[in-house]
Amino acid sequence: MGVVTFDLWEVYNSDLKTKGEDLNRGKGAVYLRVDDPQKGNDKGTFLLQLRALDLKNNEPGLFGIGVSDPFYEISRKYFNPSKGFVYWQRIYRSEYKKNLINPLWEEIMTLPLTTVCYGDLDNELRIAIYDYNTKHKHTPIGYCFTNARSLMTNVAVRGNADREVALEIVADEGNAPNAPKTGLLVVLQAEILEEDESSLSES
Repeated sequence: MGVVTFDLWEVYNSDLKTKGEDLNRGKGAVYLRVDDPQKGNDKGTFLLQLRALDLKNNEPGLFGIGVSDPFYEISRKYFNPSKGFVYWQRIYRSEYKKNLINPLWEEIMTLPLTTVCYGDLDNELRIAIYDYNTKHKHTPIGYCFTNARSLMTNVAVRGNADREVALEIVADEGNAPNAPKTGLLVVLQAEILEEDESSLSES
Protein backbone atom coordinates (compact mmCIF):
# COMPACT_ATOMS: atom_id res chain seq x y z
CA MET A 1 0.00 0.00 0.00
CA GLY A 2 2.92 2.34 0.59
CA VAL A 3 5.82 3.31 2.82
CA VAL A 4 6.19 6.16 5.29
CA THR A 5 9.23 7.34 7.19
CA PHE A 6 9.29 8.97 10.63
CA ASP A 7 11.96 10.80 12.58
CA LEU A 8 11.54 9.38 16.10
CA TRP A 9 13.18 12.36 17.78
CA GLU A 10 10.90 14.75 15.91
CA VAL A 11 7.81 12.76 16.92
CA TYR A 12 8.94 12.53 20.55
CA ASN A 13 9.44 16.30 20.74
CA SER A 14 6.05 17.12 19.21
CA ASP A 15 3.22 18.34 21.48
CA LEU A 16 1.34 15.03 21.60
CA LYS A 17 4.31 12.79 20.75
CA THR A 18 2.22 11.68 17.77
CA LYS A 19 2.54 12.17 14.04
CA GLY A 20 0.59 10.93 11.04
CA GLU A 21 1.63 10.47 7.44
CA ASP A 22 -0.60 9.79 4.44
CA LEU A 23 0.08 6.74 2.32
CA ASN A 24 0.43 6.97 -1.43
CA ARG A 25 -2.42 8.81 -3.16
CA GLY A 26 -4.49 9.14 -0.02
CA LYS A 27 -5.22 5.42 0.29
CA GLY A 28 -4.73 5.49 4.03
CA ALA A 29 -2.58 6.88 6.78
CA VAL A 30 -0.08 5.68 9.37
CA TYR A 31 0.16 7.21 12.83
CA LEU A 32 3.09 6.85 15.21
CA ARG A 33 3.11 7.65 18.91
CA VAL A 34 6.30 7.61 20.96
CA ASP A 35 5.70 6.98 24.66
CA ASP A 36 7.88 7.99 27.55
CA PRO A 37 10.01 5.24 29.06
CA GLN A 38 8.81 3.51 32.19
CA LYS A 39 8.56 6.00 35.05
CA GLY A 40 8.34 3.64 38.01
CA ASN A 41 9.93 0.41 39.13
CA ASP A 42 6.73 -1.61 39.26
CA LYS A 43 6.43 -4.38 36.69
CA GLY A 44 3.89 -7.05 35.95
CA THR A 45 0.34 -7.30 34.61
CA PHE A 46 -2.55 -5.25 36.00
CA LEU A 47 -5.94 -6.95 36.36
CA LEU A 48 -9.07 -4.86 36.85
CA GLN A 49 -12.80 -5.60 37.04
CA LEU A 50 -15.45 -2.93 37.62
CA ARG A 51 -19.12 -2.33 38.12
CA ALA A 52 -21.11 0.87 38.50
CA LEU A 53 -24.01 1.76 40.78
CA ASP A 54 -26.73 4.41 40.62
CA LEU A 55 -25.64 5.81 37.27
CA LYS A 56 -27.47 8.86 36.02
CA ASN A 57 -29.92 7.73 33.36
CA ASN A 58 -29.33 9.56 30.08
CA GLU A 59 -32.19 7.86 28.22
CA PRO A 60 -35.44 8.25 30.18
CA GLY A 61 -37.31 9.03 26.96
CA LEU A 62 -40.75 10.54 26.58
CA PHE A 63 -42.44 8.10 28.96
CA GLY A 64 -39.55 7.66 31.39
CA ILE A 65 -38.92 4.01 30.58
CA GLY A 66 -35.65 4.24 28.66
CA VAL A 67 -32.37 3.20 30.29
CA SER A 68 -28.75 3.98 29.43
CA ASP A 69 -26.37 1.48 27.80
CA PRO A 70 -23.17 2.16 29.75
CA PHE A 71 -19.57 1.31 28.93
CA TYR A 72 -16.31 2.68 30.28
CA GLU A 73 -12.99 3.87 28.91
CA ILE A 74 -9.75 4.03 30.89
CA SER A 75 -7.17 6.66 29.95
CA ARG A 76 -3.78 7.36 31.45
CA LYS A 77 -2.59 10.89 32.07
CA TYR A 78 0.32 12.36 30.18
CA PHE A 79 1.59 15.77 31.29
CA ASN A 80 4.11 17.71 29.26
CA PRO A 81 5.73 20.17 31.70
CA SER A 82 7.56 22.06 28.97
CA LYS A 83 4.36 22.66 26.99
CA GLY A 84 2.05 22.91 30.02
CA PHE A 85 -0.79 20.73 28.81
CA VAL A 86 -2.44 17.45 29.77
CA TYR A 87 -3.22 14.65 27.34
CA TRP A 88 -5.36 11.61 28.18
CA GLN A 89 -4.37 8.49 26.24
CA ARG A 90 -7.05 5.81 26.07
CA ILE A 91 -5.74 2.37 26.99
CA TYR A 92 -8.94 0.35 27.31
CA ARG A 93 -12.62 0.32 26.35
CA SER A 94 -15.17 -2.08 27.83
CA GLU A 95 -18.17 -3.72 26.21
CA TYR A 96 -21.45 -1.87 26.72
CA LYS A 97 -24.27 -3.14 28.91
CA LYS A 98 -27.74 -2.62 27.49
CA ASN A 99 -30.43 -0.93 29.60
CA LEU A 100 -28.64 -0.92 32.96
CA ILE A 101 -27.93 1.78 35.51
CA ASN A 102 -26.13 -0.69 37.82
CA PRO A 103 -23.95 -2.50 35.25
CA LEU A 104 -21.53 -5.27 36.16
CA TRP A 105 -18.85 -5.84 33.56
CA GLU A 106 -17.83 -9.51 33.65
CA GLU A 107 -14.71 -8.82 31.59
CA ILE A 108 -11.38 -8.39 33.37
CA MET A 109 -9.00 -5.86 31.90
CA THR A 110 -5.55 -7.43 31.65
CA LEU A 111 -2.75 -5.11 30.55
CA PRO A 112 0.96 -4.65 31.27
CA LEU A 113 1.48 -2.23 34.13
CA THR A 114 3.67 -0.09 31.90
CA THR A 115 0.70 0.32 29.52
CA VAL A 116 -1.67 1.21 32.34
CA CYS A 117 0.47 3.76 34.18
CA TYR A 118 4.04 3.72 32.88
CA GLY A 119 4.87 1.46 35.83
CA ASP A 120 4.05 4.30 38.24
CA LEU A 121 1.17 3.32 40.56
CA ASP A 122 0.46 6.99 41.34
CA ASN A 123 0.14 8.12 37.73
CA GLU A 124 -3.39 9.50 37.34
CA LEU A 125 -6.05 7.51 35.49
CA ARG A 126 -9.39 8.70 34.19
CA ILE A 127 -12.27 6.23 33.98
CA ALA A 128 -15.00 7.72 31.80
CA ILE A 129 -18.50 6.23 31.72
CA TYR A 130 -20.51 6.73 28.53
CA ASP A 131 -23.98 5.89 27.30
CA TYR A 132 -23.53 3.86 24.11
CA ASN A 133 -25.30 5.23 21.05
CA THR A 134 -25.47 3.60 17.64
CA LYS A 135 -26.61 6.60 15.60
CA HIS A 136 -24.74 9.49 17.18
CA LYS A 137 -21.89 10.35 19.53
CA HIS A 138 -21.71 8.45 22.81
CA THR A 139 -23.07 10.54 25.69
CA PRO A 140 -20.88 11.10 28.76
CA ILE A 141 -22.40 9.93 32.05
CA GLY A 142 -19.48 10.81 34.31
CA TYR A 143 -15.83 10.52 35.17
CA CYS A 144 -13.77 8.97 37.95
CA PHE A 145 -10.23 10.22 38.55
CA THR A 146 -8.00 7.74 40.34
CA ASN A 147 -4.75 5.77 40.01
CA ALA A 148 -3.66 2.13 40.14
CA ARG A 149 -2.72 2.35 43.82
CA SER A 150 -6.13 3.75 44.79
CA LEU A 151 -7.93 1.10 42.73
CA MET A 152 -6.08 -1.65 44.61
CA THR A 153 -6.78 0.03 47.96
CA ASN A 154 -10.52 0.37 47.31
CA VAL A 155 -11.42 -3.17 46.23
CA ALA A 156 -14.90 -4.12 47.43
CA VAL A 157 -15.02 -6.32 50.54
CA ARG A 158 -18.82 -6.48 51.05
CA GLY A 159 -19.83 -7.94 47.71
CA ASN A 160 -20.30 -6.37 44.30
CA ALA A 161 -22.55 -3.58 45.63
CA ASP A 162 -20.15 -2.34 48.30
CA ARG A 163 -20.80 1.40 48.52
CA GLU A 164 -18.47 2.00 51.47
CA VAL A 165 -15.27 1.91 49.41
CA ALA A 166 -16.81 2.78 46.04
CA LEU A 167 -15.27 5.65 44.08
CA GLU A 168 -17.35 8.65 43.06
CA ILE A 169 -18.28 9.31 39.45
CA VAL A 170 -18.72 13.02 38.75
CA ALA A 171 -20.23 14.96 35.88
CA ASP A 172 -17.26 17.22 35.18
CA GLU A 173 -14.56 16.05 32.75
CA GLY A 174 -12.07 18.40 34.38
CA ASN A 175 -12.67 17.04 37.89
CA ALA A 176 -13.84 20.41 39.18
CA PRO A 177 -14.55 20.74 42.92
CA ASN A 178 -18.19 20.23 43.90
CA ALA A 179 -19.07 18.68 40.54
CA PRO A 180 -22.41 16.83 40.66
CA LYS A 181 -22.14 13.11 41.43
CA THR A 182 -23.53 10.86 38.70
CA GLY A 183 -22.86 7.43 40.18
CA LEU A 184 -20.46 5.15 42.02
CA LEU A 185 -17.68 2.93 40.71
CA VAL A 186 -17.17 -0.38 42.52
CA VAL A 187 -13.78 -2.03 42.14
CA LEU A 188 -14.36 -5.79 42.13
CA GLN A 189 -10.77 -6.75 41.35
CA ALA A 190 -7.54 -4.77 41.10
CA GLU A 191 -4.22 -6.52 41.45
CA ILE A 192 -0.77 -6.88 39.95
CA LEU A 193 0.42 -10.24 38.71
CA GLU A 194 4.17 -10.24 39.09
CA GLU A 195 6.44 -11.58 36.37
CA ASP A 196 7.53 -15.18 36.91
CA GLU A 197 11.19 -14.74 37.76
CA SER A 198 11.91 -18.42 37.33
CA SER A 199 10.60 -18.44 33.76
CA LEU A 200 12.54 -15.29 33.00
CA SER A 201 15.77 -16.85 34.19
CA GLU A 202 15.23 -19.90 31.99
CA SER A 203 14.60 -17.85 28.85
